[in-house]
Amino acid sequence: MGIEDGVDKVISSESATHRHMVDYTMTQLAGGRHLSDIMGDENLTTAASRADRRKLLEDPRVVGAVHEDIIADMRARLDAALDR
Repeated sequence: MGIEDGVDKVISSESATHRHMVDYTMTQLAGGRHLSDIMGDENLTTAASRADRRKLLEDPRVVGAVHEDIIADMRARLDAALDR
């Protein structure tokens, strides 16, 4: 393994802090909490820098979970409007 491979591995690997943040966020989202509330949690604000929290918002797992919640909410609103 060359130095470039080692650097790529370090850059592309997830830190323990990032994994914790993703796991925590996914658990909270599954529990029905809104992302904006979760992002203000002391659990995240004390464990990670602002840049780390911003990176969390770009994680595909978090983006996917939030996307699913938005779509479900939009479907519910549409169904309610059509039922009137």
